[in-house]
Amino acid sequence: MKANHLLLQGILVLGVSGCATAPPRTEVTRSGRPEIVIAAPVQSIKSAIVADMMREGYTIQKDTDLLLEFSRPTKGAEDFLTSMAVGNGYSTNTRVTQFTIVRDGENAFRVFVSSSVQAQMPGGQVKSMSLNENNNVFNTYQAALKKMKDDLEAKRPTSGGG
Repeated sequence: MKANHLLLQGILVLGVSGCATAPPRTEVTRSGRPEIVIAAPVQSIKSAIVADMMREGYTIQKDTDLLLEFSRPTKGAEDFLTSMAVGNGYSTNTRVTQFTIVRDGENAFRVFVSSSVQAQMPGGQVKSMSLNENNNVFNTYQAALKKMKDDLEAKRPTSGGG
């Protein structure tokens, strides 16, 4: 039974990544997770994150000063593979993504991303599996963070006038 569970986790990782050989990560980060430093007000960063995640079908689960957590139902192959790896045919499966924001210098913030899939079983038990080691997931979030940084920093007012 344990071997079947491990096999199914392997299938989920392969299924979510889309191929048997994971692509290399586009960058190496200090935390090992997608992260970037953005020189913009924290409210602007949070607003951009919320807008992007809402466009992707996520809903806000938690919003604190420096943490945003979103979830959305899994869909298609992702739902099937989540059921196989951590849930069952009766589980309610979701994708959960957290953005942690910490100050990095006087006028900048470092944004970290963590992602997982969760299965809520009929009896209420919740099982989850991290997607932080999945290179496709990493590369997707890293690219989104870079675009967000470019967009937000392009909107910053220049010094010396006003």
